Amino acid sequence: ASSYARLKRTDDAITVYKVLIDKVPNNPTPERAYLNIIDLLHEAGRYPEALNWVQQTRARFKNDLGGALALFAQLRIHLAQASWAAAMSDAEELTKSSDLGGTRVPGGTTPAEVSFLRAYALEQSGRTEDAIAAYLAIPDGRNEYYGARATQRLLALANGDKSRAFVQMQLNALANEAKTASAAGQWEQARIAAQSVLRLTNEPSKRAEILKQLSSIYASLSAYRLKTFNTISLTSASDSNPPSQHDALADSLLSFGLYDEGLPEFLAGSQVKTPTLVSEQAYSLAKLSLQAGLPNRAVRFAEQVWKGLPADYVVDLAPRDLVEMLYPAPFRESLLKHAPSRNVDPRFMLSIARQESRFQPDAKSVAAARGMMQFIPSTASEIAAELKFSKFEQDDLYNADTAILFGAQYLSNLFKQFPDQPQAVAGAYNGGADNLARWIARSRSTEADRYVPEIGFSQTKDYVYKVLTNYWAYQHLYDAQLQPLTGTAK
Repeated sequence: ASSYARLKRTDDAITVYKVLIDKVPNNPTPERAYLNIIDLLHEAGRYPEALNWVQQTRARFKNDLGGALALFAQLRIHLAQASWAAAMSDAEELTKSSDLGGTRVPGGTTPAEVSFLRAYALEQSGRTEDAIAAYLAIPDGRNEYYGARATQRLLALANGDKSRAFVQMQLNALANEAKTASAAGQWEQARIAAQSVLRLTNEPSKRAEILKQLSSIYASLSAYRLKTFNTISLTSASDSNPPSQHDALADSLLSFGLYDEGLPEFLAGSQVKTPTLVSEQAYSLAKLSLQAGLPNRAVRFAEQVWKGLPADYVVDLAPRDLVEMLYPAPFRESLLKHAPSRNVDPRFMLSIARQESRFQPDAKSVAAARGMMQFIPSTASEIAAELKFSKFEQDDLYNADTAILFGAQYLSNLFKQFPDQPQAVAGAYNGGADNLARWIARSRSTEADRYVPEIGFSQTKDYVYKVLTNYWAYQHLYDAQLQPLTGTAK
């Protein structure tokens, strides 16, 4: 049936899925054949038949995951039809489901996605005030894809001629609420209001004012107090523990700022201790690793630090070094050499590399994907041919510059297929370009907010979420030349 579907022999595929339903009703995932039929009819634009199968599926799997997934399929059909009222109704009903599948099953969804699609349908139907409230109700923060998309839609509404007044009214109300709550010592209420204000404006002076207020609020909330670190000496030579040859060489090299040569000597030294995950020793080693061009160690440290903070902690208020450890911009020379000339944003490449390997040049997966950008052999060979590498060997991908060159070429190809669609490119990088093209076609739109819900591979959908939240963080922190930005709105 799957093969017939790929050949666009829709009726043949449906016939075989029906045989599966009739002959093997107790297979491990009985809902999957039903859901595949719905998707096939959706792709073919046979909406009445698809909606009929939705009802059959919901009846067969009432109060079960299969019923919720069928309702989500119906929501996506209504989005493709631009039937906003019906989409809102579907989303509201989905919020009552106890299990939406998440990213653990194909075709699953999440409460955040459902809430966003409801807000999006409200916006498209002209209910601007309700849409603003619905977008604000979706939490934004690190790794919150739909929270970030909600904020981006709010900022777009703030710039719209017809919606600007509604946003300004909400902004003023929230700013007053933040001041009143702060004066009363109601810090949590003040925090929520102040952070909501930041989601409604890009105006620098207003943001500076709110960030200053929010800094005071964070100081009054223990959960939002970010641990600070001091750089300490990592050597511990003494009469009873004299330095080794590695330690002595490391001290000499590091004293001259030769971090990339000095760190390997330090790590090979006899005095290296395994630091606790979050300590000044771990911080100092992470900082040194970043200076030495080994960012994966710095990222691992930063992830432990940030894991202890609420996801909505506003990064503008954190020490810059802790932010750059979480989102480093290594290999700048190679990125600027290979990416812009191929019309690829180097920050997008950083976002892919961060997700693929945490910038580890010698990474290798169980599927034999090599290097920082994790190319499988067949794709790497295709790119090598494009680049006219006559003596290419797969292990060449362990060289960071080569990996970045191949990544830039491959991403350039994908952006040509999916112009100005970073979500589609990220999805294609993980799940294949043909699949992304099929999901986009099913959505009847090139707008990400309509085709991302159609992504059928749970791993690919989650990958898109993670790469895009990386990308938005990098856009917030660095310019296109990978120079740090300060005080820039999201």
